[in-house]
Amino acid sequence: MLKVAEQLRGEGFRVTVLPVDHDGLVDVTRLAKCIRAGEPTLVSVMAANNEIGTVQPIAEIGRVCRELGALFHCDATQAVGKIPFDVIAMCVDLASISAHKMYGPKGVGALYVRREVSLCPSMLGGGQERGLRPGTLNVAGIVGFGVAAELAAGEMDSEAARVGELRDHLLALLADELGDRLHVNGSIEHRLPGNLSICLDGVDGRELVAELDARGVCVSTGSACSRGLTPSHVLLAPGTPEEQVWSAIRIGLGRGTTQEDIETAAAEILDAVRAPVLHVAGACRRERGRRRAPLVGPSSTTPCRGPRVWCDSPRTEAWRCASRGSMGSRATCRWTSTTAPSGSMIAPPPASSASQPSPRRSGSRRACSGAG
Repeated sequence: MLKVAEQLRGEGFRVTVLPVDHDGLVDVTRLAKCIRAGEPTLVSVMAANNEIGTVQPIAEIGRVCRELGALFHCDATQAVGKIPFDVIAMCVDLASISAHKMYGPKGVGALYVRREVSLCPSMLGGGQERGLRPGTLNVAGIVGFGVAAELAAGEMDSEAARVGELRDHLLALLADELGDRLHVNGSIEHRLPGNLSICLDGVDGRELVAELDARGVCVSTGSACSRGLTPSHVLLAPGTPEEQVWSAIRIGLGRGTTQEDIETAAAEILDAVRAPVLHVAGACRRERGRRRAPLVGPSSTTPCRGPRVWCDSPRTEAWRCASRGSMGSRATCRWTSTTAPSGSMIAPPPASSASQPSPRRSGSRRACSGAG
């Protein structure tokens, strides 16, 4: 929605972006003051945030918009199928929905439009979808969307309670061990049942994600829409310090999550957080549109926990762990180096490295050998 708002501002529209409180919630009273009587106004709010899981007071916002004569659009993508969402009771004029967020097929969605609302077509030339969006309909996707919606509606109450309990249990396991190092992002009370976004003091969220991926635990640092090159604006908006934002991870729970999964995830997260991590300044971080080579190589005393230093540019040298050819290896490994231009600041591997045994898969964690 922010990109659309920027586009409209450039076309001369008056655009107001409201701040949120420390839980990521919109101040409805402040919203009401921004709506000018008699002036055509469109209000757009996400029902539930995709990064921190905060659920907005949509019914209250809709009621204020209806009373003041403003159209209300709600991005309900994250909410529908997970929590109750009633466009009539919540006074919603337009609502965006996506199938894949309720286990339906990807590439198909829906826009609810209240009958009293008139829209201009997005394209011209055909009469499909009441003339609003011409083109051949994706029948298979639409049918799959409908079935997914039926299934989600039938199990929503019980599934929300089950997943919410698992999330709370996971948070309790982590908080008991990490204490003040753990910070929950977003509202605890007004939250999607399957979302847990946390910051961990002293941890690089991106490195933690890579380590957990190697351990078979899938988490992320943010939404799939974010690029990860700048701090998340969603986390900065409630006042989270920038240095803390980089330590954030998002954990998602869903239909297939079990109690055993929660116990395993908690154990792996705690073990990864406690483990020593190799931090290298400038290692493959994008700065001013270019990638920088790491300035130091691996240490012979550094535990093998995967390629903490790497760079994907073919014109720069980078150390990588060759045990699996991917990040976060647990196996005994050796350090190798990509071809580098002259003047590299990284020393080449010692001659004895060629005689090391071939990498093998192992559950043990042994020190990497190589030159620093």
